[in-house]
Amino acid sequence: MRNEDMIREVQAEDITVLQQKEEAYGDSWIKRGLNGAYFVIVRKIDRIENQMKNCNYDLHTALKRYGGNDGILDDINDLSRYLLLLRAELAVVNEDQIKELAGMIDTSEPNHHYTNQD
Repeated sequence: MRNEDMIREVQAEDITVLQQKEEAYGDSWIKRGLNGAYFVIVRKIDRIENQMKNCNYDLHTALKRYGGNDGILDDINDLSRYLLLLRAELAVVNEDQIKELAGMIDTSEPNHHYTNQD
């Protein structure tokens, strides 16, 4: 199977799983806004990092050791799906809103001046 075909297959599975999870959990991943969504995502990264650390950062070993349900592959899939949800959420936010959320716009000024991030 070509890489492009595999990506389409993975995307189709992700969409199916996301629909099932939305039905079960609603939009709980972003219920507390983008800051809350960040922590949902970081939690998955922390889980993956911990499992990898316990296996000397060897993915093959981690897959063998933590291969069951709620294991590293499940965490990787969840992380990918949360990032997909985040990308979709950010796609509906306009550029100024993103800059404001990132702290790059001083909203206390009437004409919104960008702040220096250096």
